Amino acid sequence: TTENDDDATDDSPDIEYTPSIENVVVDDSEEDQVDENLAQDSWSFYHEVCGLISNRWKYEEAFRQIQMDPLYPYLNNCSEVNCDGEAKAIMHKSDAAYKTMSAAEIAADLQKKAEIARPELVKLCKELAKSLQISKMGVGPVKELGAAIEKANKRYGGSVLQVTDFCRTFVVVKDVATLLAVFEMVNSMMANRICRIKFSSLKKDGQTLSGGYRDCKINLLVEGHICEIQIHLLSFWSVSQVKGYGYYQKAVEYSIDRIKDPYRSLKSISDKVLTKLITYGTKSLAGTTLDTLAFDDDEQLLNYFALAGIFLRLNEPAKAEAILVRLTTLRSRNSSMGPLHTETLYLKKNLETALRAQDLSEEADVVAEQLVDAEKLHKEEADDATASLWEFLLTDDILVNPYHQDDDEIDEREEKKSIASKNQWIQSRDKLFKKLKGIKRADAALPLLNKQ
Repeated sequence: TTENDDDATDDSPDIEYTPSIENVVVDDSEEDQVDENLAQDSWSFYHEVCGLISNRWKYEEAFRQIQMDPLYPYLNNCSEVNCDGEAKAIMHKSDAAYKTMSAAEIAADLQKKAEIARPELVKLCKELAKSLQISKMGVGPVKELGAAIEKANKRYGGSVLQVTDFCRTFVVVKDVATLLAVFEMVNSMMANRICRIKFSSLKKDGQTLSGGYRDCKINLLVEGHICEIQIHLLSFWSVSQVKGYGYYQKAVEYSIDRIKDPYRSLKSISDKVLTKLITYGTKSLAGTTLDTLAFDDDEQLLNYFALAGIFLRLNEPAKAEAILVRLTTLRSRNSSMGPLHTETLYLKKNLETALRAQDLSEEADVVAEQLVDAEKLHKEEADDATASLWEFLLTDDILVNPYHQDDDEIDEREEKKSIASKNQWIQSRDKLFKKLKGIKRADAALPLLNKQ
């Protein structure tokens, strides 16, 4: 299972940041040949940075698509449960014996309680999945003692009782409608168990987890122990699946959210080291040529992506151009990405750079025009989505100009859109999910969906 920290935040300013690779490479002053192990570590580091940023771009695109869902305005305006303020609002009950126990001893006791609660949590998740025809779910191992103590020290001032994911499961939902249905089924099936429902990262202005991931977490009381169900939207889950937590850890380690341009992470490396990186990058290709490179071979696409940046840095624009042309073509033809995807546009921008470095102005101008057109298409697509959403949701009692830019009318527009989206959910919930028929809507019983 993915093990995203439930209260992960990044208070760092949104600035361009380049991590230092000098810690893992030999300085220019070295007169001997570059140490092979350090050069290989440098390639691995740079390759991972490129992969993490590529994933972030995919998450950004997934979120952009989710916001076009007619039901998203309703979700965006829903309030969470027990998530007020910066401090975590829930924690395990403190037993009298805990007063004389160390943090490690308390964590060990919580582990035992998690083991007891685990079978019942799995049973509840299976019932939830069956009722909504959710086909993908999983069970994580009970949280390790060291990981629990580390999280308590890092996030909760050493309070192990605030670590509420000793016992956790996950389900993957296909769309916003299914997520809303999960909220209602949880309220119907286990309202007395609900401790917290957190999905701020799925909101329009919400902060993502490090690396760009967004999800929902539901904490339930099971056998007297607070457990966690992670709810993943399919479009996010599909990017990295069960490897998601590993990517998240690396994103935190490398402060990946501060890096805007992966190729800039090469700026402090000497040409001597970069030449070595090309050797390792070429070995990683395992004989895959540009001609045989497939659109769905993500690993080799990433290797070539990383190599293109090195060739640009070494002032070998012709070699970079050959790679960037091929990658741009493959990404543009990939149905899950396409010509307007952030990664595709990044490749085109660097292609323009490579062409201008060779004094190929006419070709570079063509690419520049394509980038301008792409920006226009992005805006048109957003406008069309807004218009379609309003056409889909509009009713006689909702009369507001969706394109008016006055602040008051913008607020009114968003409120009307949210109400219309909620009405659409009310009208469609029983048709989409038969198990919801006859169930009182969650917003009548929970603050979760009662903000309107």
